[in-house]
Amino acid sequence: MHFIKFNKLTFTILGLLFLFIFNYFAFYIFNPYDTLHNQWANYINPLNHLLLFYIGVCIPFILKQHKIAQLQALSFIVIGAFLLFAFPSGNNGIHLLYGMNRWIFSIGSIFICFGFYKLEMNLPSYFDKIFKQLGETSYGIYLLHPFVYQLLCIAIRKHLALGYFFPKSNSLLIAISVTITLITSNFVYNKFEKYFVKKGTAIITNSYKF
Repeated sequence: MHFIKFNKLTFTILGLLFLFIFNYFAFYIFNPYDTLHNQWANYINPLNHLLLFYIGVCIPFILKQHKIAQLQALSFIVIGAFLLFAFPSGNNGIHLLYGMNRWIFSIGSIFICFGFYKLEMNLPSYFDKIFKQLGETSYGIYLLHPFVYQLLCIAIRKHLALGYFFPKSNSLLIAISVTITLITSNFVYNKFEKYFVKKGTAIITNSYKF
């Protein structure tokens, strides 16, 4: 937030650069005639996600001071969900990332984020705490889930190679992976992320006092 306020021109230039990179991946890096599995290294490349991260930073900055009717916020969510779930995406995961499809699905995701950010919901305190915790640990979940999944797969393969039994169930594998990811991301957030965010904020704030 401090960077946006004091370096708006630089922040805008970065946005244009990330937009160029986003389009470069969508139209030139990804091959619609090959599988997503074979292009996974390109998909997990951090440069591939820069624009979406940038937009995620911009949403609260742009919308925080703007009043939006609840019906309008709900409309954003409905339109976004329609773009994500009703628009045809092809038979292979790569079609989610290639060409105009990527723009359509990205816009759908952004609309949903817009809507939920401005949607006012009075949830029971129990659910409010759960969603608050998920929001705070979401970046850790995003970063850690592929590592947890891969390490779990390696552990299971070694487990099977030693002659031990493990059910052949993708649902069970995903459930265990999600559980470990949530626990790990919560630990990382409370023990590391909060500390470094506090230190980083102090450094950035003090840098603008000169």
